[in-house]
Amino acid sequence: MYEYIPNPPKKKAKTVGMTLFILSLIIFFVSGIEGMAYPAILQMVAIITMTVAILLVGKYLTRAYRYRVEKTNGEYEFIVDEISKTSMVTVCRLELSKLSAVEAWTKGYKPPKGARIYNYCVDIAPADSYLLTFLDGAFSMNGENIYVRVCPDERLIEILENFLKQNGGTPNEL
Repeated sequence: MYEYIPNPPKKKAKTVGMTLFILSLIIFFVSGIEGMAYPAILQMVAIITMTVAILLVGKYLTRAYRYRVEKTNGEYEFIVDEISKTSMVTVCRLELSKLSAVEAWTKGYKPPKGARIYNYCVDIAPADSYLLTFLDGAFSMNGENIYVRVCPDERLIEILENFLKQNGGTPNEL
């Protein structure tokens, strides 16, 4: 079994969340100025901005992810657990025998247009992230691939690439 919990800097998420929060307050107070045209539209923009700020803070400041590779029922699986202050929930569990690609997420490499990507990165704009592609026609619509974006360490990348080379075999030194 191998597990890794990334711990990125939270400065970007804090800055974006605080900026959006303050912006929403300013827009809301400006909408209350007497004689302001279309105050309801400004208030709606303020509410939308506040909602985005709350969602960003909730996703990137109050949660962490743990990536695991472990053997369950004779099969090795890639598991992602979402950790919050009060709970831990498994949000992703895929068989490594169905892993078909491990690609660094770069400007030059993107998944097919319209593909559903499950993002389990702990940073808003991670510098180093990877896209894992799993073949799984049984659980996806129309037999499409499953794409999972993660921020693994070098050891986890090595383990995943080893599985890819061995096509589902037991990795060395797990």
